[in-house]
Amino acid sequence: MIMNKDIYILSFILMTCFVFSFLTGCASTTENNQYRLTTDKRISVIPFFRSVQQQSGNNHITIDKLNDDINIEERLTNELIAQLKQNEFSNINTLPVISMVALNSLMLDKNEKPDVILYCRIVRYIERVGSKYAVSSPASVALEIKILDPISGTVISRYEFNETQQALSENVFNIKKFIVRKGRWVKAFDLATYGIEEFVRVVTN
Repeated sequence: MIMNKDIYILSFILMTCFVFSFLTGCASTTENNQYRLTTDKRISVIPFFRSVQQQSGNNHITIDKLNDDINIEERLTNELIAQLKQNEFSNINTLPVISMVALNSLMLDKNEKPDVILYCRIVRYIERVGSKYAVSSPASVALEIKILDPISGTVISRYEFNETQQALSENVFNIKKFIVRKGRWVKAFDLATYGIEEFVRVVTN
């Protein structure tokens, strides 16, 4: 039988975890060299492309087949642009998918030269195996978005999102995400959308 004292202790622990989870809700995201975008900026987006690098050292750069979602690059790029527009960015265009090495050779009209370029990469994209109620393998996504100087091609800031969905029993500090996702196992695109939303939130706050 659970005593009243035990109930109070359990409630306190759960409340503490709940508050702490809100403070650490972006634990799977990192941003180097903080940079803030303002709505007057002209933004060019190099669409998401699939990474072809292999895992090396401590880097989480792995390539996995993107399942049957053959339009995922376009879908994620459209999602990023939509999120920016929702935050009142209106001067946005897309550029061809090119390598970082070839960036300096990209010819841009002087009058249309952007203030920044967003260079977007899919590092990992693994679809869940199962349903929204039970899985044998959860969705797992890693994205990278670099903010580049259009003149020099140097990296102004780099944002990384890396998450493999976990059950609440595996990590109680994921309770915020658990509630938002209604206790369900989400698809890889849902994880990626969350990562894009976090990027926009970070660079606009």
